[in-house]
Amino acid sequence: MAISGLGFTCRTHLPFHPRPYIYCVYKIRKRRRSYSQAFETLIEPPECVINNQVNEDVKRAPTEWKKFSAKELGISTSSISKPTREVLNELRKKRYEVYLVGGCVRDLILNRTPKDFDVITSAELREVRRIFPQCKIVGRRFPICHVDVNDTIIEVSSFSTSEQISSRGLSNFSAKQPGCSKSDYRRWMNCLKRDFTVNG
Repeated sequence: MAISGLGFTCRTHLPFHPRPYIYCVYKIRKRRRSYSQAFETLIEPPECVINNQVNEDVKRAPTEWKKFSAKELGISTSSISKPTREVLNELRKKRYEVYLVGGCVRDLILNRTPKDFDVITSAELREVRRIFPQCKIVGRRFPICHVDVNDTIIEVSSFSTSEQISSRGLSNFSAKQPGCSKSDYRRWMNCLKRDFTVNG
């Protein structure tokens, strides 16, 4: 899950693969909490999965992202720090996709004050640096931008950088599914690398 600007998106359902399901069950048991919502995103309609094999004869429409408004989730704009809003708004003005990701999403939904805000965008890191001259690209293994807004550092990562990083542990169930657009696939892969209980 991710918040798009001030909207919220999640996949209505994802293709079922045994390994992510097992991984999900392992993480849920490990934490000893009930996250029934996590299962709902992975379970296929019964007629599509037979003995853990996708039935190719069943025709279905491509899956779509379901967007929730911040209001539907009880998130007010004032919950997001002013420097973060400035970064989100500036990237959106330049017509880039931009999302809040990670723990801040969970904290906002639970009405907690996030300790920091992480942003991901469709802009390349060098484009982010052009938009925010006070920005520094840091990290060799996983480069991100530190955008300095009024003495507050906002971490901005790029979908393109995320794609270049190897998907360790995800290669067995990360194949692009038929009918899945490139942008949906990028969002899905990025969510798989994040905390499942929040970004399922």
